[in-house]
Amino acid sequence: VSTQSTGRRGQALLNQGHFEQFVELYGTHYLRQKAYGGKLILLIKVRSETESEKRRVDEKLKRAAGYIGRDTEFRKKMGEVARAGQCKLELFTLGGDPYTGSLSNLTELLEYVLNFSSTVSHSDQVRTLHFNAVWNLPGIPPAFRQFVFSSQKYTDRIMNIYSDLREVQTTISDISLLKKQDLDSLSDEKHNKIQNIRVCLTSYQ
Repeated sequence: VSTQSTGRRGQALLNQGHFEQFVELYGTHYLRQKAYGGKLILLIKVRSETESEKRRVDEKLKRAAGYIGRDTEFRKKMGEVARAGQCKLELFTLGGDPYTGSLSNLTELLEYVLNFSSTVSHSDQVRTLHFNAVWNLPGIPPAFRQFVFSSQKYTDRIMNIYSDLREVQTTISDISLLKKQDLDSLSDEKHNKIQNIRVCLTSYQ
């Protein structure tokens, strides 16, 4: 119920027992929560020419594993990894503010990574939706609950399908993020199928 007048109209339909008309206008569920989110992948590719260099890089990576936070220790560990060999950085993001700096500037890039989560709230990347049933709202007549419960298995099925489709859309976005990159394990044929699914999902929204 988005406005006071709409709320009064809906309540009047319930009070008069016009349940079918109420469901046709307002449905059986309402959006309770919309969860925004983002995804960030930072690839650090370190080239080592000799076996000793490889061991040195591996050791630095082991020491850096698990460090993430708003502190100088994370920057220090990543700096040690970068200095251990010829380093190439690649950044992939969904949601949040875009990175506008240079990938060769490790200090600036790490600052962006550490602050990425705080920019996700400004994003329109919806990750999940949560719904509540209308019959759980205060003031709903018991007769309406009985009316809805007769077809609850169908309404629940519809809501579950919708939630599953949202999860598919989120997964497709994550997969497409790494298309043609080193972490991409899918063939062009599979990516084409994923794109067709994305088009279909968009048309049903």
